[in-house]
Amino acid sequence: MAFVFPFCVQNNIDFGPPRRGQVNAAGRNDVASAVEACSSAAERDGARVEEIRNVTRDGEGWRVEGRLSGGKDDDFTCGATNGEVDFVQFGDREI
Repeated sequence: MAFVFPFCVQNNIDFGPPRRGQVNAAGRNDVASAVEACSSAAERDGARVEEIRNVTRDGEGWRVEGRLSGGKDDDFTCGATNGEVDFVQFGDREI
């Protein structure tokens, strides 16, 4: 999870105050929880998250895009809401 904060600092990301209806960080609908959940879901078959490329709001949740090392499909996209994974897509296939 240490890769979240350098990504945010490097890209000057400010997520601002919670929007109406958004669960605060204590409720786990924050960027760190989304990245943690998506990273865990993406790491399979010996693959490790090498880089988180982008994290954006997606409706009530978050969209996380990154790159794996040691896996068959290098790129992944994941959606998470309240710290729970909604979907994971590797390359052009979804699981």
